[in-house]
Formats: sequence, structure tokens, C-alpha cells
Amino acid sequence: MKKYSGIEWLKVIACIGIVSMHMMANNTYKISGVFYNTVLDSFTDFVYVFMALSAFGLCCGYYQKVMDGRISWENFYKKRYLKILPFFTLMIAIDLIHDFSTFAMAEGFAEMTLLHKFLPTDMHVVGVGWFLGIVFIFYLLFPFFTVLIKTKRRAWLSLFVAVGLNMVCDRYFGLTRRYFLYSACYFVLGGLIYKYSEAIEDVRWYYLLSVLVLTTGCYYFFGENVFTRIAVTASLLMFSISVKAPLTTPIRLISGISMEIYLSHMFIFRVVEKMRLNTRFGTGVLQYCITLLLVFSGACMFSYTAQKILNRLLQEKAFRQTSNKSPAGIDPSVTQ
Repeated sequence: MKKYSGIEWLKVIACIGIVSMHMMANNTYKISGVFYNTVLDSFTDFVYVFMALSAFGLCCGYYQKVMDGRISWENFYKKRYLKILPFFTLMIAIDLIHDFSTFAMAEGFAEMTLLHKFLPTDMHVVGVGWFLGIVFIFYLLFPFFTVLIKTKRRAWLSLFVAVGLNMVCDRYFGLTRRYFLYSACYFVLGGLIYKYSEAIEDVRWYYLLSVLVLTTGCYYFFGENVFTRIAVTASLLMFSISVKAPLTTPIRLISGISMEIYLSHMFIFRVVEKMRLNTRFGTGVLQYCITLLLVFSGACMFSYTAQKILNRLLQEKAFRQTSNKSPAGIDPSVTQ
């Protein structure tokens, strides 16, 4: 699978943006200014960037295999579960320990199936887990998705239909981004950009940076709607494809655990809140920066450590299963 260093940077930026927004929304700091009250609040829309990135990344890895008939769907879905479920289950367990009830246990059980967004209700256990539910529906529909974007003409038509569904969901059914049909246009956008990725790579990065500046200006001038969000999301993704950014170790590390940071950062914030470290230095800009630094760095360390331990446990389990399947009297560690 082709690697784009700019995409790794975009994951990190989007991750920091969402954590920054949550630190603003979950505290009562007395900070004025357009950036804090308007720009930070708009960082919630980075979730749409992650949706487009999910579709783009999955297309990079599997689209051609699907077209060539070289894919095992059993292995495909097994990998999806193994990538998401261990860490998500850990976060559900932590949430249940903190606030246990039979209803919360029922919610946790539904979330562990990763099918919880088929239910017409929001879950309070690991509240940010709604995003995983939406993404997993996309995984389930990926075979159909590859048919929708088989040609560029189909991909454009699918995007127009998906935008129409978004508007209908918003205006007539009162649905939000926590429902798949509302958010489907951003997944289709990621697939559409994949179809043009080779051409986008040949475009000078500063041209696409100009487009990004223009679409961002329109986003704040005309307000947030499906068209301005799609424009900014597309511009960010195209710019990230074209730019050859240096891939440093911290960027590679944070990008690799961006999902885990997203799932765990509110848990880390609650720990910081219990220790009153989110108000120790007042209610101004300094305290906000300290809170953001504590939460983000704490989420990074927790995510990295937990993921390492979980991966080690899964590897040991896989090794034991392989050993048990080996013929009697043969040491599975010996290769001929």
C-alpha cells in the first residue's frame, strides 16, 4: 500500500484538533477571542476528516484487491475487529468500573459488537465511541462501496446522492452526524479522492495550499454546512496527498495510535479533572494550555502503553494457537 507522509501529519493535526475542542467544551475557562470561541469550536468537524481518511486509507489497501478478486472477506473483517475491538473493550471496561449499572452494562455489550450504530439511540458508555460505530458500518458496506466508486462517473454521482441524503437527514428527519446516512458523503468523498490520487500527486503543493486557504475562508465566512465541510475536507486531503512532509518518529507514533488517543483522551481528562489540575492555575489561556498538554500527552502515553500490552497478548495467543495446531512431536519454532 502506498504511504503518504502528508496523510500521517493530517491524522496528527486532526487528533490534536479534536482534543483541543473537547478541552474547550468541557471546561469553563474565561478566554475571549475569535480563535478560542470560534475556531476551536469548529475543530469538532475534524471527525469528518477522519471519515474521509478512513475511506481513502481502506481504498489504498483494498480497492484494487477487490477489483481483482484477490481478497478474503473473512480475513478483511477479522482484521477490522482485531484492530478496533481490544482497545475499545478496554475503554468500555474502564467506563463500566467508573460508573456501573445494568443499563451501562447493556450499552457496553452492544458497543463491543461494533454494531451499536444500528440502534436508533446514543450510547453513554465511551461517548466518543459513536464514531467507531459509524466507521464500522462503512467497513460492512465496503464491498458495495467499491461498486459505487468503480468509475469516476459513478463516484461523482454517489457523492451527489450522499450529499442529498445528508441534507434530507438534517432538514426533514432531524438526524446528526451520529447516523451513517448523514455522514456517508464524507466516506464517498474519501473514495472519490482516491480515484484521483495519482493526478493529485502531480499537482504542486502550493496550488492546493491556496485552495485550502480559500475553502477555509469560505467555511468561516458562509458558515458550517455540508458544502463548506466537504470543500475543506477535500482540500485538506488533497493537500496532504501532494505535500512531501518529513515523517518524523513522533508523527509516525502519534498517527499510528490516533484512534486510541481519540477513544481515551476524555478518560485522561477525567483523571486530570479529579486531580484538579484543570483549574490549578486559574481559568485563563495558561491553564487551558496546561490542561491540553496534560490530557494529550497523557492520552498518548496511555494509548501507546495499552496498545503495546494488548498487541503482545494477542501475539502470544496467536502463537499458542499455532503451536497447538502443529503436528505431534514437531517443534513449531523449528523451520526447515
